Amino acid sequence: MAITIKSAPQASGFVSANEDVWHVVDSTNKDIIGFKYIFDIYKGVDLLTRVTNSPYGDDGYGVINVGNIVRSGFTVDTIGDLNLTTSYTSGTTVINQSTDFWFTNYVINYGEICGVTNAGAPNVLADLASGTYRVYNTYNRHPIHGYSPSGMPLILSNRPNESNFYDGQPVVISINSEPLKFYVISDYEFYVNNTLAFDKQPEPGIDYFSLNGLSGDCTLTIKSDDVLDTTIYGSRILKRRCSKYKPYTLIFLNTYGAWDSFTFVNGNILTDNEKKRFEQMEWRLNGFNMVNKNGKVRYEGMRTYGGDFKTKMKLTTDLLSTEEYKWLFELIVSPLVYLWDKDSSLLHPVQITDTNYEMKNSLQNKSEFLEVNIDVYKQNTQYR
Repeated sequence: MAITIKSAPQASGFVSANEDVWHVVDSTNKDIIGFKYIFDIYKGVDLLTRVTNSPYGDDGYGVINVGNIVRSGFTVDTIGDLNLTTSYTSGTTVINQSTDFWFTNYVINYGEICGVTNAGAPNVLADLASGTYRVYNTYNRHPIHGYSPSGMPLILSNRPNESNFYDGQPVVISINSEPLKFYVISDYEFYVNNTLAFDKQPEPGIDYFSLNGLSGDCTLTIKSDDVLDTTIYGSRILKRRCSKYKPYTLIFLNTYGAWDSFTFVNGNILTDNEKKRFEQMEWRLNGFNMVNKNGKVRYEGMRTYGGDFKTKMKLTTDLLSTEEYKWLFELIVSPLVYLWDKDSSLLHPVQITDTNYEMKNSLQNKSEFLEVNIDVYKQNTQYR
């Protein structure tokens, strides 16, 4: 008896845990009556679940999609203590997040149920083959969006190669650090207009940071710290823009499962409020007379005893190019978004409430911008 692994996620590179994750195996015993495949899925030493499947298709293979199971291994619950105030010239704080944030590892033991034991119980052989696999907290955009990625880029963003930044607002960038090891780089360096922002050892996962205090047009480059290696491994160009209104920056998880940012040139604060109230008679007995006021104050006919309000914002972009429209789709669908409040130096989790998004083309729409509606928080008011 033997189990053969026919296909597994590694064969297709950076596999998304947010989509289908297929495993296909074969057994020499698959033609036996009552035969079933066993898949024991582990995270570390913890058994997540056991799945048994009958042979599938004409070839009788064992087929399982583990996407729904292994994606539970991710724990992306916060952005971490990202520095959004200190200028990059004073030292940029770099945060690395790897296992269970950007990727998660799991093990599958492949086995089978074949026949019965001498005691008449099913003959379970649970560990005839095994494999260790990795999936990423990414998702693949549909090719109709105009993206056809091959592998994982070094700079984990679909931000256009040339984009804008606004005075006083941060620019958040994420780097896929691990491939730099394969370039035989002991340390990599990140430059802003040939000024060193930081240097760091490559390691698995995402290195993400915020560039603050940028001035003038900037060229961002990733290089080796080896003076003999002049290769530029990644780059972006940022053009300085000014806004006559108060700008707002949203920081969000993008299609690569990494942190990205975009600045809106204006924001309007809106409020939805809901009152809790009841109707009552506005007349009161005063002596032997019914009156509807006390002195110059009329009695309430509708009494409000509490309520709550929701703070919302409508954010507006500057004029956008086609490439920026394509990129900002990832903001609209992102599951985790923060609003940067410069006045308090805090990041506020927000919810984007837009349910429809139209990808514009600058050739057809010469002066188009994007409006995004967000819920900031809900708060109770006074109770009476």
